[in-house]
Amino acid sequence: MVHGGGKLREKIGDLITCLLIFYLVRPWIPILPAIAGVKIRPGAIAIVIALLGGHSVSNLLAYYFRKRTGIDIKDLENKNKTEQ
Repeated sequence: MVHGGGKLREKIGDLITCLLIFYLVRPWIPILPAIAGVKIRPGAIAIVIALLGGHSVSNLLAYYFRKRTGIDIKDLENKNKTEQ
């Protein structure tokens, strides 16, 4: 259980999501040949995918939820923040 304010929970959730994406994606990235003498490791590519993927996954889930239910989660979050 996470104790603290909403921002702390959001940051911990982002961290957990990024770590999960990193460990799920890394084994599937092949070893690439050197490009202009620079060796790019699969772990570096997985980090970029994980950092971009965390927000992308949350946006995709919000979009899917809005299409299925008609409720916009982003508007609810903004409404709750302005009320507090």
